[in-house]
Order: sequence, then C-alpha cells, then structure tokens
Amino acid sequence: QFICFALNETNFIISTNDHISLTTLCGKQVSTIQVQQSRSYSHLYVPRHCQVQSQHFVIRKIQTPSSTRQGSPSVNTILSMDQTSIIINTSSPDLQTIHLATSHILLHLNQTQPHNQPSMPAHYQPLA
Repeated sequence: QFICFALNETNFIISTNDHISLTTLCGKQVSTIQVQQSRSYSHLYVPRHCQVQSQHFVIRKIQTPSSTRQGSPSVNTILSMDQTSIIINTSSPDLQTIHLATSHILLHLNQTQPHNQPSMPAHYQPLA
C-alpha cells in the first residue's frame, strides 16, 4: 500500500508498506532514491524542474525559468507536526519547516487509513 499527499507543488507526504524505488529526472540527470518501508509518513521534496516516478505514481515537472532550476528530489524524516507546520530532518535550511495554509491537511493525515485515496494536483498521475 502506498499513500501520497500533496502539501503544495513541491512538497509531498508519503507512506509505504513496501520498500520502493523512486526514479528522478532533473534536466538530463537520472537518479534513484530508495524509500524504506514505514508505518509512518515521510516527506518527499520534488523541485519544480524535476520529475519523480515509481511503480505507484508519477509527479511531473512544472515548466519553470532556467534561473529557478535548482535542487534535487529528496526523502526526509518528519520530526514533528503541529497545526500550522511540519518540521523535517534535512540539511537544506530552506526546507526544514513547511508552513501549511490550513490545518485540514494535518487533520486528514491523522484520520487517513491506508485504503483512502488522496487527491493530487494536476501534474500528479497515479499509475494504478
């Protein structure tokens, strides 16, 4: 079972019952990120100019000016969540706190069972 929630265009919350591989494409660079099996959520960062794909989903890149194309996708541990933000463990100071526009996202995460299907933004395409 795989769950993915979009927080915004670049930040996602994921959970999986299996070990999965994410293939990333940023410009012409292809790489792989391993996601470990977990009963809790992890943070997935996908820069706008990158695409991420697994056997479960595709997050397509968003067209951006070349001057804003920086960073690479990463999976990070969530340290804490409160009503307005999520704190993650990452080396990038820009991403350590993700501010949420509404507390509904966290309420939904807390109430979600693995069989629920979250809604995704237009550039997210489920494969199943």
